[in-house]
Amino acid sequence: MDLTQIIQSFVNDDQSWLGSAHGTTSTDTCTLDISKFDPTAFDFGDYTHHNVIPSGVLLGKVTATGKYGPYNPNQAGVPAVNEVQGLAVSATGGTFTLAVKGSVTAAIAYNATAAAVQAALELLDDVQHGDIVVTGGPGGALAATPYVLTFGGRYANSPQPLVVSAAGSLTGSGQTAAVTETTLGKVATAGDGTEAPTGLLFHAVSVFQRLTTDKIGAIFWHGQVIRSKLPAVSGVDNAAVASLIHIQFV
Repeated sequence: MDLTQIIQSFVNDDQSWLGSAHGTTSTDTCTLDISKFDPTAFDFGDYTHHNVIPSGVLLGKVTATGKYGPYNPNQAGVPAVNEVQGLAVSATGGTFTLAVKGSVTAAIAYNATAAAVQAALELLDDVQHGDIVVTGGPGGALAATPYVLTFGGRYANSPQPLVVSAAGSLTGSGQTAAVTETTLGKVATAGDGTEAPTGLLFHAVSVFQRLTTDKIGAIFWHGQVIRSKLPAVSGVDNAAVASLIHIQFV
């Protein structure tokens, strides 16, 4: 009787991208949503055996399900957007005020420069330098040139309530100071419904005949990675490198 041990490999796993053994024993288990791995974007035939998701692919959690899919920078998500509001002041004299979170500015001249409006806002408790940048203006008769209020600093990349304006002592026919939203601030989201990059697929995963059944995988989330040896379909870009603070890319 021949009792010789026979070893067969069904997945050709190339982990040459690992820079050291650090982190390889503390990977996190995850459920892969195979339906997210689009064969047109991921070449499943890269290695000897077909229908393999190679190790080194960048993963992100699918927000709706808690499963994981590929974080593919080529699938555009929603970029971060700063809130922008417009302030139209129409008057021939007098002053107006602005309020942020209930805190009201001192009187602002109807034809104040953008710098003067920004300086008045920055005297408020909830507005630090850079939180609201004012351009455009000055106002005047028939709202000659609207001011543009762009939120940044602590208020960057998120929606903001309208700044509250009050006509105060403005004079002239139809005098008004009105604020309108021109660009809604948005928080950045990743493409394909995934959150920010989580880590790299540690072991290659076979998806024989490209079945849609979920697979169990492992996420390599801290350690050293040789970026040049990652598979071409890894999805790792400079933004991901900056985001994955526990991985050192060399």
